[in-house]
Order: sequence, then C-alpha cells, then structure tokens
Amino acid sequence: MRSPRRAIPPAVLSLIACLGSLTAQGKVWVVDAAGGAGADTRTIEDAVLRAGDGDVLLVRQGSYGVVKSANKALTIVRDTSSGAATLLTLTIDSLALGKNFTVRGFTMSSSIVLVDCQGSVSIEDCTVNLLSGSVFNAHRCRAITLSRCAFTGSTVPGLWAYQSQVSAFDSTFTGGAGTHGLLVWYSQITATGCTFQGGRGAPGVVLNGACYVQPQAAGNGVDLVHGTVELHGCTTLAGAGAPANGPCPSGPAGVAVRNGAGTLIRTQLTPLRYTASATVREGQPFQLDAQGASGDNALLVLNLTHDSVALPGCTGALFPSLAGHSLIFVGILQGTPWQLRGTAPTMAPGLDQIRLATQLAVLRRSACVFGPAASVVLLDQRF
Repeated sequence: MRSPRRAIPPAVLSLIACLGSLTAQGKVWVVDAAGGAGADTRTIEDAVLRAGDGDVLLVRQGSYGVVKSANKALTIVRDTSSGAATLLTLTIDSLALGKNFTVRGFTMSSSIVLVDCQGSVSIEDCTVNLLSGSVFNAHRCRAITLSRCAFTGSTVPGLWAYQSQVSAFDSTFTGGAGTHGLLVWYSQITATGCTFQGGRGAPGVVLNGACYVQPQAAGNGVDLVHGTVELHGCTTLAGAGAPANGPCPSGPAGVAVRNGAGTLIRTQLTPLRYTASATVREGQPFQLDAQGASGDNALLVLNLTHDSVALPGCTGALFPSLAGHSLIFVGILQGTPWQLRGTAPTMAPGLDQIRLATQLAVLRRSACVFGPAASVVLLDQRF
C-alpha cells in the first residue's frame, strides 16, 4: 500500500519559488554614451523608460546625467570590460513590495535618493563625492543594502536615513563640514565592517578684526536621534574641531557616537569573507571554508531581498535583513574547520561575473537562538 503523500510545507514552496526566480531572464539593454557597436541607446534614462521589470542595463564607459526610476525592478551595472561610468544623480521612487532594484559600479557627482520603496534596493561598488546637496538619503524605504560603497558629503551627512531599514557592508560614510557620517531618524541601521567619519568643524569668520561668526561644531561619526543602530566590526570616528582663526577660538570636536533616544548595539564581530580563487561560472560548484563547533546546525542562503525569515520553533528570525532567499546548504557540522559547498545559480544573460550576497548562520543545537558569537556574515562573493 502506498504511503500517503506528505503536504509540502509553505516554507519549502516559498523556497522553490525563489529558486525559480533565479533563472528568470530579462532583456539586456546595452547603454553606450558614444553609440558604439551593439548599443541599444545612448542614455540610461532612455533605457530605464523602455525597460521592463527584470531587465538588465549594461552601461559602457561614459558620462551620464540624471537617472530616475519609479516602480521598476531593474539591474543597472557598469560594463567592467570598458572604462569608468559616471552618473549625476540617481533617484529610485515607489518601488513596490516584491520588486528588486540593483545598481553596481558607478561614480556619482551628486546624490542618491530613495523614496517610498517597499521593494529591496541594493547599491554596490558605488562612490559619491559630493560638491553640494545630499549624498545618500533614504526616506520611508523598507529594505536597502549598501555594499563596498564610499559616500562623502560637503555640508551634509554621508548617510541620512528617515523611517527606513538599511544594511551596510564594507562601506565608508564621511560627513561634510560640521555634519555626521551617519544620521538616523526613526530608522533601523545594521552595519558590518563599515567606517563612519564625522566632518571637520568649520572655522569662525573674522570681520573688522573681530570674530563675527563663531566656529561650527564638528560632526559625529554616528548621530542616532531615534531608532536602532547595530554596528558589527565597524569604526566610528569623531570629526575634528575647527582650528582657531585669529580672534575666533577653535571649535569643538564631535564624538564617535551620539545616542539621543535610540538603541545602540555594538559588537566586534568580524565578518567571514570568502572569495573564489578563480571565477566560478554559473552552474558550477564553489566551496566555503569556515569555523564552527561540531554538532552545530548551519544554513547557507543566497540573499535576494532583505526581509526577515521566520524560524519555526525558534525564537527570533534569521537575520532581520534577509528574505526572498534560496537555500544552498543545510546540515549538521561534523567538526572544525568545516566546509560548505554550493552551486552558483544561473543569472540574467550578459553578465559573465556577478557577486552573490550570501549569509551564513550557525545555530547552537541546544538553544535554537542567534547571537553575535554564533553567526558570521558572508557577502558578495565574486563568482
């Protein structure tokens, strides 16, 4: 007699759906400011207008202007086989829940602004050296990830978050004169391996032999007005006070971290990073070496979006900034050091190399809870 078929748990159905999304292939739009061979358009703006959800914009060397997108799931990447690509500004608005937007490899001379995005936005390998205006503003956004970026302000913070959830990895945020590296209003910020530098104070102004304007105070590395900030293996640096200027005295220095009415969590957890010694093409296996106690449970997941993943029977969730995941490995560790093996998924056409954001969790078999000592973060493997 045949055994009754067991129902597939909802979590497994969700996982299967996520795995299927990995192989979804959109159109690749080649953007070339010079209009070279094979180009679909000369401007990113035109490509964004013509592209549909899931499409990839492969941007060749050149200078591009203002880039705006409203509620489109796109991937905009610099073609690494050509030279530098620069943008003036980037604005992403009203990205709906369930949609993903990725930007990778650009230099910007003005700002990045994200507004009312319920979907996930990932900014990778981008640099903003600001002359005026805002650097990186996130307003009412639910799932933002910043990886290997450098944001430098002029008279504004390096990162300003308002009612948003932001995860930052291996990035540097430098405030402009008298401003903060990170300014947090009613937001949740999780940073790993980042540096937050407050801006230097501005010297006083002398007029008719007198100190007409007093020196401006320096900025703080992190200024937490309200919300939650988690710093794991991060560096926070106070801005230097302004030097004396004639009759004007020197100005006050900032502080590394100022906590107004928020929650600050700080650990020296060092993220475990692994980069393949050679490029692993899609569909090929890769191996990860790590440390863990024998008998621990381990999960390795590919991070597509950044919501919470519930753990049935456990307290808490697997990395509050993780969801839309696909499971690469789950098992019980047999000793230390140990190895995890997975397979690089098939991605959109036109991308020879990509970086996969992965996260590894090690669970204590006796507790089924998470803590800083029981987890490491694996990010952006270059396959």
